[in-house]
Amino acid sequence: MPTFKFKVIILFLSFALLQALNITCINAQADQSQITNTLKRHSLPDYWIWAGYSAKDLSSESTLYLHQATVEVVPNKKIQEKTLNLAIRRQGLGATKLANPLILVYRLEALPDPNLVLNQFLNDQEMWRLKGNHVLGIQLDFDSPTNKLDLYINFLIRFKENLPKQFRFSVTGLADWASNSPPEVLNSIQKITDEIVFQVYTGKSPVPEIHSYYQSLATLSTNFKLGVLESYFRIFKLF
Repeated sequence: MPTFKFKVIILFLSFALLQALNITCINAQADQSQITNTLKRHSLPDYWIWAGYSAKDLSSESTLYLHQATVEVVPNKKIQEKTLNLAIRRQGLGATKLANPLILVYRLEALPDPNLVLNQFLNDQEMWRLKGNHVLGIQLDFDSPTNKLDLYINFLIRFKENLPKQFRFSVTGLADWASNSPPEVLNSIQKITDEIVFQVYTGKSPVPEIHSYYQSLATLSTNFKLGVLESYFRIFKLF
């Protein structure tokens, strides 16, 4: 998902939690205190720190998902050339000492050779480690069309094969995946990765008809995480 200079929080959610909330986060009739208390009991928020945003004033117990680079499509003057030219553009915070555990995030505009991203991650995590940080793992952020998730799954399998086992493997997910892909497809992604963080915002607003996505996500058989705009949840005075 494109990056913006605002804060996005990541909540650990599950079928049980969504049921407890009764899918009422956008319902004007919702019991605000019930929503607040339920979320606070179940989830300490983590944060995406996209390029251009600072990591100041956040709880040291929260995991920070730090945007580090984007794999970009480089314009190709050879019109007949079918192979995409891809390059990594460094973005986000440079290595410095932070109190939080870290996940390093890489935005993909297209699917590269998995080793291009893996080698960049291994170099980056070493720089963060040398500054005294604890890097938990990597997150890939790719807006795969729902009808082409099979290609993305093949890429994830290849990436996972060479990722050292001590690192957590996270991916972002589109809300549309939950609504329009067969359950076995999401189950496949969940088996390959350690977590899916579904992004239910676009620009500076929640996705349209967000309640329908919550209902779809509530049918998943395993736990997941949800990325929402902090300003959206501030309405309920959550954090």
